[in-house]
Amino acid sequence: MSHELHPVDAFTGTPFHGNTAAICIMDGPADPVWMQQVAGEMKYSETAFLHPGPGSWNLKWFTPEREVDLCGHATIAAAFTLWTTSRENPGSAIAFETQSGTLTAQKDGDWITIDFPAEPVTSAASVPELDKALGVSPVFVGRNRFDILARAPVSGRSLHH
Repeated sequence: MSHELHPVDAFTGTPFHGNTAAICIMDGPADPVWMQQVAGEMKYSETAFLHPGPGSWNLKWFTPEREVDLCGHATIAAAFTLWTTSRENPGSAIAFETQSGTLTAQKDGDWITIDFPAEPVTSAASVPELDKALGVSPVFVGRNRFDILARAPVSGRSLHH
């Protein structure tokens, strides 16, 4: 099986800046132990592993220590790599099959957008220091498996200062 490794700087147009991810393009599925070893050797915050599937790309992300459910910057870097290596047409969307669901990437000029799957939110206790960090006391705090979400009171005051 052949493999290609591409270091990609996401969130920047300047080489050696941004948030770097390693992108490993493979012919087919690989052993998770091997993928973990590659991610450990790469030492980037995430290494994305891609292989073609029927009408989409299978995508997994590994940190140097473990596999993760979702990584935005490595998904952007993966889409960028598929377009720049001519594996995908820059005018077409790319579907990624992941353990978090189907993610879709689209290119609009120099911008790449990702459509992440919706995650349900459940009410949760406020996080210590959240009021101080936001500058207001939220009227609702919720969580899903990835995020803490806070809703500001409906007044003239915004969460953005």
